[in-house]
Amino acid sequence: MKKEEEIHDNSMGVTKLRLFGVEIIGFKLMGVNTFTVKKQVNEIKIETEDINGKMKKMKKPTLIKDYFSGISIDHQRSFFTIRKKLKKSDVNHLSRLMLSKKMVYNHITPYLTEEQNREVESGKGTEILVMDLDMKPCYRLILKRSLKANSYIMKSNWIKSFVQRRKLKEGDEIGMFWDPSECCFGFSVLQRKTREC
Repeated sequence: MKKEEEIHDNSMGVTKLRLFGVEIIGFKLMGVNTFTVKKQVNEIKIETEDINGKMKKMKKPTLIKDYFSGISIDHQRSFFTIRKKLKKSDVNHLSRLMLSKKMVYNHITPYLTEEQNREVESGKGTEILVMDLDMKPCYRLILKRSLKANSYIMKSNWIKSFVQRRKLKEGDEIGMFWDPSECCFGFSVLQRKTREC
């Protein structure tokens, strides 16, 4: 067993170390800035694989009915911090969902890392996970700032994974919110536009 290592660095309340080939930077939190490494790589890997295997067997899909069981429709809507009635440009050949600056600043960027936020603002974009709460699958989308407009866009798999698969149309209302239990954004179709016969 590798001897326990304790690494302290009191300069400016920041702790820096290299662990398993990865540089880790920790900031002082509640006066504590000590990292203790107790296990070797192979032990951690075995434990992680064991835990992941058990989670896959035990975890049941969480559909939207499970989230909001016994909660009124109006109250359910309040959970969705991002709500939008889709415009024609959200469902056509432009292949992206446009979001306002306010929506992104208030309800998305707080859950991204500093590096992810830099990628978003640069226009390069960063990958985010969005889970369809009505049907469970999780999809990868790219969030980026639109350099042409004062807004943000989600693209990559938006058309195939959401518009086509969920048959979204102009006027439909969608909602999203950050789900800390799944570490991704939850998505649902909140209301369909009334179709003419």
